[in-house]
Amino acid sequence: MSRIKHITLSIFIALVVLISFLFGGIGITAHAASTSLPGDPLFPLKTKLEETQIKITDDSVVQARLYLQFAGRRLSEMQTLIDQGRSPDIALATSEFANNLQKALSVSDGLSQTDPVHASALNSEILVLLQDYNEILAQSLVSIPSDIQPVVERVDTPSQPSASNGSDDDNNSSGEDSSNDSGPVILPTMTPIILVLSTGTSTSSPASSPTGFVIEGDEGTCQGFLGAVTVENLEVSQGASCMLDGTRVQGNIFVKNGASLTAQRVTVIGNIQAEGASSVAVLAGSTVGGSIQLKQGGAARVENVIVNGDIQFESNQGAFNAIGNQVGGNVQGFLNVGGVTIADNTINGNLQCKENNPPPAGGNNTVQGNKEDQCAGL
Repeated sequence: MSRIKHITLSIFIALVVLISFLFGGIGITAHAASTSLPGDPLFPLKTKLEETQIKITDDSVVQARLYLQFAGRRLSEMQTLIDQGRSPDIALATSEFANNLQKALSVSDGLSQTDPVHASALNSEILVLLQDYNEILAQSLVSIPSDIQPVVERVDTPSQPSASNGSDDDNNSSGEDSSNDSGPVILPTMTPIILVLSTGTSTSSPASSPTGFVIEGDEGTCQGFLGAVTVENLEVSQGASCMLDGTRVQGNIFVKNGASLTAQRVTVIGNIQAEGASSVAVLAGSTVGGSIQLKQGGAARVENVIVNGDIQFESNQGAFNAIGNQVGGNVQGFLNVGGVTIADNTINGNLQCKENNPPPAGGNNTVQGNKEDQCAGL
């Protein structure tokens, strides 16, 4: 009996040692992979581990934030590659960055109807990453050899993201053409340096104004990202998602049914008008020469914006925030049911609110005209 126990104990100890060796080895390898850079032998393992993190969660918001986290890693790796003079590997880092950002945009688009608050927040985070990318890109084009620059200036990304839930479909080996799949194709190409509109107009040089990602650069339409360019009127088509950073619009911006707009540091000579939009965010550093008019849509934010005309929001289903703005005309909110917050604004006209359910919240507004009805105490 003691012999059997001895054999059993020996087998158990051997198994413990084997398991410790195997998992210890895996742990060491995983740690080494976590510090690898694009082009290193262990970098594919690093991206596989990232994919696994995403696959084990069913929460779309968590998935999108993981994609953004991994996109941020690629930016850091890109900077390290530049510092180390590893120019040929920068293109891989750029492609992987675009891939992660593409998937985050797909998830955000899916959330725009069901969770517009998180979708708007994700779009704002995507804009920040794009700004960081533009800064690194401008630096890399100065420092890398001229024969590598064209590779970095235009890097193809996966042509068909997962538009439904952000899951990873990169390993599709069926060979079938997926171009007819439903849902918009986000970031089919990266054109960070030159944006050519249908009018033949291009942006300035990369050293002064890199433009970031551009999708569907047809004159007057936006689906994806537009940077520091000047356009005439701009339309966000039905169901599309548009992000603007530093864009100048000579006329008006129109946001169509089911579309979403996130804009910061923009200059709009005319109006921003949305009807039935899923979400609209006009953010810090923006100036609107006319009015912002939002009707029958979802969530909306107008924060730290100079508006020479009015801010009007009517019959919207989602939450609306008007915070920290300078308004030359009136602020008017009627028949909104998602919750309204109006705070810390300077308003040269009147502050008028009627039939909002629940009543508007906020306060500390400086109003030259009258505070009326539901907004009398704000």
